[in-house]
Amino acid sequence: MTKTLIVPGLDGSPDPHWQHWWAATDPKALMIDLPDLDRPVPAVCEIELAGMILRHPDSILVGHSLGAVLIARLLATWPHLRVRGALLVAPAETLGNDRIGQFGAIPELRMDIPTTVVASRNDPWMSYS
Repeated sequence: MTKTLIVPGLDGSPDPHWQHWWAATDPKALMIDLPDLDRPVPAVCEIELAGMILRHPDSILVGHSLGAVLIARLLATWPHLRVRGALLVAPAETLGNDRIGQFGAIPELRMDIPTTVVASRNDPWMSYS
């Protein structure tokens, strides 16, 4: 069965964030518990997410804000992971941001899986332009 792995953003996208609603209403969805999302470390987050993908191959990844950045970084670094598709919602702008600047720029590579990026006009962590 294909799982939907939901990757939270900075501070864990606390409830009542839409990601929690999705995880609660979709029996195939699983909210990923990444460590220290108030002070995220890129390598730690990538290893945790890669481990979840290895446990749930052919999953669909859904990430918001920093979660979207993490998915893009992971798929650019570890392209051999078995992922069916990705939904990247309002990817956070990392450059110039003290809390997430260590994640670096979002990779601008073509992903070899179906991917949708959704922009937001009112998300404080990204500009629409």
